[in-house]
Amino acid sequence: MTLPTLIANYQKQETISKLQKVYTILNQALKLSEVDNGEFEYWDVDHSDPEAYFEKYWKPYLKIAKMCNTYQECGYTAIDPLTFANGNHSTTSIVNHMRTTFYLPDGVLLAISLQSGGGTSEDGSPIPVSDNLGIFIDLNGANRPNQYGKDFFVATLTKKGVLPSGYNLSYDEVAENCSKTGSGSHCMSKLIRDGWKIKDDYPW
Repeated sequence: MTLPTLIANYQKQETISKLQKVYTILNQALKLSEVDNGEFEYWDVDHSDPEAYFEKYWKPYLKIAKMCNTYQECGYTAIDPLTFANGNHSTTSIVNHMRTTFYLPDGVLLAISLQSGGGTSEDGSPIPVSDNLGIFIDLNGANRPNQYGKDFFVATLTKKGVLPSGYNLSYDEVAENCSKTGSGSHCMSKLIRDGWKIKDDYPW
């Protein structure tokens, strides 16, 4: 193998390993929280107060190295540093009033949301704000590439635990999203369905 191929293979395996680890951490934290607070669907949540939600239901069950109140504190050079798998710029903000953002001891950044939306989409249309128990995962924090499917992944809270975005879609729908022409927001779902392997059709 050539050196670039060896490096790429190492990066792929490191991505899988780190994503598996944080996926386990999140689900373990949820289970511990449910022992103390009951099943998550019955949690008394004020969707306008993500800080109170995080303080009660998540913070006691996670090892947190650093909290981020601004994108600069997180180490990013912009509030919206992400690109989609297809190379287009994403307007998703790492830090805002709808989510709580922090680092784990191993350098993984997490942002746990109560709402999503706001701002504008790629075509300029407004994105409505809605309740959304989503979780952003940036495996290497502010370090590049900050791209969906490479170091940035999306999960969501469900009755079955923390699951990847797109868990409820067909494999074809997930594969279309996690491609060189898609956004990549469902790439963790594709990785899991492919047995935690990065296949040739993956947008690496």
